Amino acid sequence: MIYSLAKDFFDRNLFERLIIYIFLAGFLTKFIFELALGSPLGDFARNMQWFFYALLALDYLICLPKIIRIKITVNPISIFALILLMMVLHGLVVGILNHNKPFVILNDTIPILMIALNILRMQSLTEIKRKIDFKRILNVSTILIFAACIISLMANKAYFISAPVYLPLFFTALYLYRPFPKLVALGFLIVIALTINDTNRTNIFFIFVMCSVFLAIKTVRTPVQGLIIVALGIASLFTVWQFIPKDSKTYARITKIQNIDFNERKGSIGERAAEQDAVNAELANKGPYQEMLGLGFGGVYSVSRTHTYLQDYGHAHFAWVWFKLRFGNVGYFYFAIFLGAIIYNGTRSLQQRDLVGIMVFMMCFIALLYCMTYVNAIFLSSGAQFLYRHKEFLDKEEEA
Repeated sequence: MIYSLAKDFFDRNLFERLIIYIFLAGFLTKFIFELALGSPLGDFARNMQWFFYALLALDYLICLPKIIRIKITVNPISIFALILLMMVLHGLVVGILNHNKPFVILNDTIPILMIALNILRMQSLTEIKRKIDFKRILNVSTILIFAACIISLMANKAYFISAPVYLPLFFTALYLYRPFPKLVALGFLIVIALTINDTNRTNIFFIFVMCSVFLAIKTVRTPVQGLIIVALGIASLFTVWQFIPKDSKTYARITKIQNIDFNERKGSIGERAAEQDAVNAELANKGPYQEMLGLGFGGVYSVSRTHTYLQDYGHAHFAWVWFKLRFGNVGYFYFAIFLGAIIYNGTRSLQQRDLVGIMVFMMCFIALLYCMTYVNAIFLSSGAQFLYRHKEFLDKEEEA
């Protein structure tokens, strides 16, 4: 029984497994650290990251015979994957030459390496000939994210796990999946309600845009029904705003939008700007060689936060700052290619106009948003937004 279930799972498309691993990692992190151990030991994102990579490592081990026989096709996204491998080499060489700590080098290497390898794996013949079961992804992901939120509620620390993947998945279903599962809709509303105290601005903006587009489409197709939905939507928005606790992080994030001061170096946005200043200063102090090539993987710097001073800090929220920290001025070249690949694959996926294509498009759109707010969210999706579906197989799916 277990063997047949496992065989069925690993016989499915890699894209499906990647999405499920993301949510399973979040669930396991919540279950083990918050429920079983009674406290969220360590950083949630970091613990989830290592659970995710452990699941991915197991997948690579089990599928090793297939991976060895991979044949790489030449297209813009596979070329992008090769550039990512070049970035890995760049980061490793510079990091080792700078005598950065081995574990920190490893921690920086794995995300980019996994994105590159997953892109190439998703394009292999053994994967692209398998149809992607959108319904299965939607159902399994909804169950896992709902269960994780219930665990969070029990631990009094509700948090919306993997929103950069789940929100595109949900809104794709809302746009195209018929009949739309009522339990999925109910689960989504409960998750939103449970995590209303701590929802970031990027997710709020994405939800607002997707709902607005959905309402606009409804209004154009059926004006009367659309106008009724718009009225209900405005009333719902007003009601939700009234229920957001005034002392919550969500309320503070929304109300502070109108008072953003880009010269300030305190608060969430100010701290991101402070990271940029600190990275520029660190590279300038290291000399022209470091300014050109960066600190490499494992590179760290010091930065003042609102209430703390962080030493040996190796993170940067803005994508362009992260790329400059790791790769110096060359990082701007890598970042431009990174953005280009997201835009290209998002546009191409939108043109496919099916469930998977629209989902990938939405994942690319929210990835662009996260480039400006929290780049690690893109890395944790491990290249799922770079799914490249070959036209000849899409044509065969349509014929079938």
